[in-house]
Amino acid sequence: MKTCSQKRFLKWARSHGMGLDERYPRSKVLTFKPDPGLDRFWEVPPWPEDRPHFLSMMLYLMGEWESCFVWRHLGSWPGKADPKRLNSKIESLIVKAAGVRRETSGILRFKMSQRYQLVTLLFSTTIFGFTTSDDLYVIPDHAGYILKFDHHGVVHASFRNEQDLQRFAKGMAEQDYPLPESVPDDTFKAPVWMKQDDKES
Repeated sequence: MKTCSQKRFLKWARSHGMGLDERYPRSKVLTFKPDPGLDRFWEVPPWPEDRPHFLSMMLYLMGEWESCFVWRHLGSWPGKADPKRLNSKIESLIVKAAGVRRETSGILRFKMSQRYQLVTLLFSTTIFGFTTSDDLYVIPDHAGYILKFDHHGVVHASFRNEQDLQRFAKGMAEQDYPLPESVPDDTFKAPVWMKQDDKES
């Protein structure tokens, strides 16, 4: 696993048709440029033992990639564990096992051969992520997809074209991970596609 600076990553992103959304300057929202508006989200399975397969399927359905960037866009990776908090100790051990250096703010780059380390890191995020500073992006090197792991217990996925969206959604549904029919909680704003589905039903 390698790391790169935020500046270098964003330069790479711009060269591949992505960039920060100017509407949210403080949130560092990564989007396609131009944004086709092809976004969906999936709820993280409630049972932890189901999550590795769920996460692996998402990585698999992103197509043929050799490496993935992982960006904790509003914070650094966990530093030294808080000795007073058991969760902090456990998270620190998991992140260390995934090969992440403490307190680094760099963007991580996992090779395909390191995908189990990547799944381990994402699994930890679904367990311990509870604020916006824990949210992270996963972007494959072919730049065809943007995944955002959200502290609301969902994974947002953005697509460049309708074909990729449909293929991804079909693949997830075939593994018993269908698109949700409602938002996970009252703080979650219903996306446009969900409102459209409600009108059609």
